[in-house]
Amino acid sequence: MFRMEGPALQTINANSLHTHLSNALLKYQGILSEAAMRRMQRQDEVRLRDEQDREYRETLEEDQRREREKLEQKRLQEEEERKIRQEMENVQHEKESRLQNARDMLEEEPDSSDKSIVQARIRLMLPSGKRVERSFRGNDTINVVRAFLILHFDESRTRIENFQLSSNYPKKALVDGDKTLESEGLCPQAVIMVQDLDS
Repeated sequence: MFRMEGPALQTINANSLHTHLSNALLKYQGILSEAAMRRMQRQDEVRLRDEQDREYRETLEEDQRREREKLEQKRLQEEEERKIRQEMENVQHEKESRLQNARDMLEEEPDSSDKSIVQARIRLMLPSGKRVERSFRGNDTINVVRAFLILHFDESRTRIENFQLSSNYPKKALVDGDKTLESEGLCPQAVIMVQDLDS
């Protein structure tokens, strides 16, 4: 920034040298200040870009997190809906299967004038207090009576699915579905109480 040599250096006085040095220092200080200013501006620009990049990344990550949560919530909701549909289909299938089994098991009501077969005239006392009467064959099983009730409840839209039968006289629970009406002493007529086990 400042250079002096030869005879001029030998003849210059202290004040002139001080002036030259001060001027050179001032000139250098301006350049240094300008360089420092540019460096600070570059640092500010770099810092600003870093902050903007960080904010962008944070915003992007937050958006991605929300999107993942939304997708996960949608997946869980679809899974729950699928389970509910499957359960409803299983219940409906089980109900249809139960009704079909009851239809397959139940035969036509025997003719009361047919004396060639042992008959049982059964009066069924429902939980509502209603009475239903039907004739069965003596060799029909308790399960046949249950099949009749299953179909009766379906046709009358009565919401009874889990029930138990018991004879009035002799009083006992009819739990063995394979026993015949005749072997249970329900011929030629009897009263059977129907109990709703879910009520």
